[in-house]
Amino acid sequence: MVWCQRLPANATEQGVRQQKIIMGFFSRIFGTDKQATRGKALELGIVVEDVNRKLPSFGRYGSYKGTINGSCVRYSIARRNSANSLLKWALLQRTEDEGQLRNGWLHKPSEIPGDLMIKFEEIITEFDEEYFEFEATETEVSVFWEEWGGPKQVQRVFSALEKLAN
Repeated sequence: MVWCQRLPANATEQGVRQQKIIMGFFSRIFGTDKQATRGKALELGIVVEDVNRKLPSFGRYGSYKGTINGSCVRYSIARRNSANSLLKWALLQRTEDEGQLRNGWLHKPSEIPGDLMIKFEEIITEFDEEYFEFEATETEVSVFWEEWGGPKQVQRVFSALEKLAN
């Protein structure tokens, strides 16, 4: 479902608005009700927040063009005590030289412990089409995405957050 968030680099405010209308249309067709999606997230104890941030922008054939300011949803859960719990990191859909992974993913910082890198590899394999970006602070792990897919998709996202929180 590449059409979910892959906006062109020269996207205008009107273009973004049109994209959201299209997403609403597909959400109704495929039963990806945002209210049911968010309801399941809250039921699982996920903190949900609408945010504005730099979003990746892709060209016509999925090539990375840069970032644009846009809105998305942030889901977050608390981090667990582990060897990596003090490490701040980001797993982003970007194409840059430093820290580059396959499928156009970038991790920051460039030095990531081996056990966390294994989790990153699992995440980028599972979340290879839609817009998903993951970040961790000392206290929480978050995913930034376009909320869709209903309870089944939320469970998938929650499982990824749980994996990264440990």
